[in-house]
Amino acid sequence: MLFRVQHPPRAAACFEEYCSVVHNHTIASGAAHCATDGNEMMCFHCAPSSASTGGGEVYDAVTWGKAGVGIRTFDGSGGAHVSGGCGASHGAMLLCQVIVGRVRTGPEPKSVSQAGFDSVRVGKGELLVFDHWAVLPCFLIIYKI
Repeated sequence: MLFRVQHPPRAAACFEEYCSVVHNHTIASGAAHCATDGNEMMCFHCAPSSASTGGGEVYDAVTWGKAGVGIRTFDGSGGAHVSGGCGASHGAMLLCQVIVGRVRTGPEPKSVSQAGFDSVRVGKGELLVFDHWAVLPCFLIIYKI
């Protein structure tokens, strides 16, 4: 099943404001690839397994993330399913707009205080985003395999 996520005006405004902030930082730093749209892309985020059974935790999982850890997003749905601890036969995930910003590539950081970077590409299509305003859920996907 596929559901479109409806946002309160404040959530969309904060996402756009964050995009502007990243845009301004990248112009100042000379990172031309981020200057137009904050290096925006669509990514998957696996919701907790209770969300697919009506647990109601889907929006909180993306909006707030885990304090000090960041939000894990993936280029593909398969990586999100495997890493998110979704059940073997069913799950729920969000397709999100993500402002990637300035990306560091390498191992997962010990903390989110990576000076000068907005996210880190951990590998195998996984991106760890440091600011929760950089992720805007667009669609909820509930599925069975």
